[in-house]
Amino acid sequence: MKNYIITIMTCSLLVCCRHEQKEPIIPEEPEPEAPYEMPCSCGDEWPQEETNCDRDLPWNFPIGTDEWNKMTTHQEALDACQIPEEILASLSTEDLTEICLQYPFLVVSLTSCNSYDPCLNALFREFNGIRELFLREDAAKALLKKYRCLMQNRNLSFLEEPTMSDVEKGLFTLSTVYPEFLISRYQTPDDSKEDYIEILQQLVCGYEKKLMYPFFSYKVNFYARAVMLVKIDEQNLESIPQKGNNGVFERGWLDEPTVSAIDELSCQYITN
Repeated sequence: MKNYIITIMTCSLLVCCRHEQKEPIIPEEPEPEAPYEMPCSCGDEWPQEETNCDRDLPWNFPIGTDEWNKMTTHQEALDACQIPEEILASLSTEDLTEICLQYPFLVVSLTSCNSYDPCLNALFREFNGIRELFLREDAAKALLKKYRCLMQNRNLSFLEEPTMSDVEKGLFTLSTVYPEFLISRYQTPDDSKEDYIEILQQLVCGYEKKLMYPFFSYKVNFYARAVMLVKIDEQNLESIPQKGNNGVFERGWLDEPTVSAIDELSCQYITN
């Protein structure tokens, strides 16, 4: 799995490295083996989505255009990726979500820091599309709909075909990580415990699907679930063993007690 992530990060850097002076930090610690199954099931309440996860978008990033190819600095590229304000205001939340998930510097922004929060903060500072998305009350709904479509309505066994390249597998793997990353930052308008539990349940459903295939990354799913658990009840923080430096909230590095604690806490909420 780690080879897929490194491969796709390398591929992403080929697109934008001439605009970026600082390369992303790739954690050296290997990801621990995930358990074979959750101590509970996410249930049968995961809403079904259409099988086509792609959308025809009213606006696209200018990668590959003459304007893009003439750029020489990272700042020029960032400026070109800002969505024009008149278009930004007219975008549906689902279209805006798809555009944000296609942001060319997303992988670099989310891997260029030593911990998750600074990376997310930097992403919000640099891209107006993300800032606008999280002003929308239905942002979580759109992110989770995209996440469900990616995880439940494709025959994921196609990723085990020998004709699939590491880059193609890495692209799909990362496409399932981005919504998990972004949903962790979502704050419901009324800070609703019930809404956070619903998000938690859908993250558990996605995790169960990932357990079926060895090439998926689990770290961000555990991070997003841990964040949701603390939003549901701050006292849950005390039940998560590895939460200090380089823990689940910092770099997503996990030990077995932390994996078990997050799984057990998740099950307590989604099965009640």
